[in-house]
Amino acid sequence: MTAAAEGSTSGVRRRLVWAALAVSLAVNVFFVGTMVWLRMEGGPPAPGQRLQEIARDLHLSDDQREAFRHFAMEMHRNTIQLRESNHPLVQRVWEEIGRPQPDLDLVNQLVDQATANRHAYQKTMTAEVTRFLASLKPEQRAEFMNLAKTPHDQKTWLLHRLIIP
Repeated sequence: MTAAAEGSTSGVRRRLVWAALAVSLAVNVFFVGTMVWLRMEGGPPAPGQRLQEIARDLHLSDDQREAFRHFAMEMHRNTIQLRESNHPLVQRVWEEIGRPQPDLDLVNQLVDQATANRHAYQKTMTAEVTRFLASLKPEQRAEFMNLAKTPHDQKTWLLHRLIIP
């Protein structure tokens, strides 16, 4: 190889390394900036904080607060139960599909079981929210539905949509 060819190859490599470093720096700055922005904006409220905000916005009576407390407790309990029942299933799915020859029948059974667990959770939570809503006055029920349908953190939702279309 001639000296000119070696110099040319070395120059191309050097430019590629610098380009890769520049891209890496830009990506890191973007994500750090996003995290700082979210922190400055306060980020999304925790689920417990969000529930407290809803209860406050609805101006609940003592009996309604108790019904809401029961609803929140059941929601928390059922969510943990769903997470605990589906986590091992999802782990097994990932393990299986990572194998050179995955057993697709097993994967489908695991996915079906996780889906059935999620379906049961949704039915249980529908019954719980319906029970709570029955304790509300019509205007409170309408306000609850409005609060439940509105994204609780628009900025995070928009950012999420930008990153994961």
